[in-house]
This record gives sequence, C-alpha cells and structure tokens, in this order.
Amino acid sequence: MLTVTYIPEEKALKITADTLLNFHDIHSIHFIKSDSELNVCSPTHFHYEIQGGIVPELKNKTSIDIPLVHSVGILPPITVTLRAIQGGITNIKWTWTNQSSTGKKPFEVPDDYIASKNLPLSGDLNTMVVLSASPFTAVFITADANPTEYFRIDSMIFDDYLNWIKVHATTESGPLFNGIFGLGERANFDFFYKDGVYSMWSKDIPTPIETGDLPASNMYGTHPYFMYKNKAQTFIGALYKLAAAQDWWIANDAANGKVGIQTVAVGGVADIFLIQGKTPEVVTQKYYTLIGNPVLVPQWSLGWH
Repeated sequence: MLTVTYIPEEKALKITADTLLNFHDIHSIHFIKSDSELNVCSPTHFHYEIQGGIVPELKNKTSIDIPLVHSVGILPPITVTLRAIQGGITNIKWTWTNQSSTGKKPFEVPDDYIASKNLPLSGDLNTMVVLSASPFTAVFITADANPTEYFRIDSMIFDDYLNWIKVHATTESGPLFNGIFGLGERANFDFFYKDGVYSMWSKDIPTPIETGDLPASNMYGTHPYFMYKNKAQTFIGALYKLAAAQDWWIANDAANGKVGIQTVAVGGVADIFLIQGKTPEVVTQKYYTLIGNPVLVPQWSLGWH
C-alpha cells in the first residue's frame, strides 16, 4: 500500500510505502493537476468514440478511414484506417487527424524496412472486423466457415510521448491453452510468454534471461511480432509497426482462452498487421510479404561466432 502526500511549498509528491518496497516495483507515477488532464488510472481516459456515433458501412470495402474523438475530450481527434490486404492480412492504424496538441509528428518505421503502404488490397472488411462506436472497439474475426473472434482492440491512449495500446488475443482455452510466442530475439526458458512485462529497446547488453519482472529485460533489437494458435487450423501473426521504446505487459487467462496484452510505448504510431493462416508456416510466408524474405549472407561476412 502506498500513501501519497502533496507538499505545496515544494510542489512535490511524498510517496511512502507501508511495507518494504523496491522502487522498480512501481510501474509508473502520474501526477495531474485536475480533471482536465490525462489520467491513466481512469479507464474512460483510454476510450475514444466514432465521431457522430454511427458505425460506418464496411460491406464490399477494402479500406476505410474512421474519425474518432476522445471520450473525455482531453486528447486530440485521431483517424483509424482499416485495410484488407491481399493474402489474408488485415491492417489497422491510427494517428492524429490533424496534429497533436503540441504539433509533434509521430515517427513511423520507414517503408523501406517494412513495405506496407502500397500493398494490393483485396477482400471485404465486413467479413473481417466488427466495430463498436462508443467506446470504439474493433473485433477481428476468422475467415472460415465458422467465423470467430481472434483479436480485439479494447482501448488506447495516443499522446505525444505515450502510445498505449490495450488488446486481447483469443486462443485455445483450458488444457489446450499456450498463449503467445515471439516478440523478437529473447533469452527465455519458456517458449510461450508467462504473465509479466517484457521490454523492447535497442540496447546492446549481455544476454538477459527473461523473468517477466520489473525492471524488464531487453535484447539488441526492437521487433514487435508475435504468433499464437487461435483454434484448430487457425494460426495468427501480429506485427506492430512500432520502433519506439516499449514495454509489453502480458496477462494470461487460460480458462477463457484470452491473452491480455498492453503495449506501452514512448511514441510512434499505432500500426498493427494481423495475419491468418492454417499453419505457422503459412503465416510466416505471408509475414515475409511485409518485411521481405530472409537473405543468406556470404560466409566471409559471418566472422567469429
């Protein structure tokens, strides 16, 4: 239990723990002056609404732009873009409709690295995603004879230096539950991620063994891509086109076959690619259409390893 006291003459917060506490066990500290400022402890501050309150028609459309407004009116409006990409890939992206409150332009991963802007479009968004207006949510469904949910955008905060994305991945439940795997190069005794926090920041340090505890470990690169099994003959790959320093908070719910995933980044845009396939190999082949095929370098360039 933490006790927080404001000291007016020093314009400071005094935080006292009732029991022994490591400072790195505190996720974050947010200090606001009034209800007119962003409060990340309030669920409603993570909500946006479709402008006008009406879900747009998606039938026979391969792409659409949807304007959103912040539910409590603190953050600037954003625009969500949905695309049905050829080969069974669905893309959802959001950024400011005009500009941020400070005029800052978010950094985007160049298309030279992940070729995503001019991919051919094909399909019907109406069979791929179900939208809700207030609060805005996006439920992505499988492309088969028995469509079921496999991924859900729950809520988000999109600010100058805070890009917070809350989603749920739907997997097999009960004894068949495994969770997600991937998230780039990592040193982990477990193939599937347990509950905890996992960081991505390009920092060259000796190989850290993942524990899921704060302060989170990180490896050399930032490559936010993971996979999981949704149901029989349905595997999902999810690529976040996001290069900013970021923490991934994983919460597994085996009984219900859900993985809660919160991505907390210090910037960038929200640009998510969802890939469906009957096997991991099929998903990987489709994934290569975004990032390019692997290249075998010449033997002389490998050096001592």
